[in-house]
Amino acid sequence: MEKSQAREYIEFIEGYADFLEKAAQCEKEKYAALLSYDRTRTEKVVSEQQVMNMKISELEERRSALQQRMGCSLLTSSQIAKMLETDDRSRLEDALKKFESNINTIKYFNRKSLLFVNEGLGMLNAGIEKQSITYGSDGRRPDDSLHSPLFEKEI
Repeated sequence: MEKSQAREYIEFIEGYADFLEKAAQCEKEKYAALLSYDRTRTEKVVSEQQVMNMKISELEERRSALQQRMGCSLLTSSQIAKMLETDDRSRLEDALKKFESNINTIKYFNRKSLLFVNEGLGMLNAGIEKQSITYGSDGRRPDDSLHSPLFEKEI
């Protein structure tokens, strides 16, 4: 691997890590929006997250292509770092630490968001089950039903 290729890769990973920092912030904002129960805010943040996800896919494709050009397509970024000279190695390792930290932050807040949403859906489902219409053996609902017995009236 040429020194210019190594520098290009390091700069790319640094930029990718910076972008992931923004994505992590977006994930935090999504969680905060969910907790706020503000539909408009949540829709805005989810839309922004979709854009972030597309950008991450694009960055992954570019990283893969760059590693392919370098002849390192089967290596991890950590393995590539071990092949570099000391200055470049420490610079790439620092970028990879930032990269990993941002990924972990994204995963953490995504997991919290999913738990929150799933709990909310569970409560909704429990409420729906409570309100479900039950009929007795005589074909009528009990008198304590909250629903109108419209179809049970004799005309």
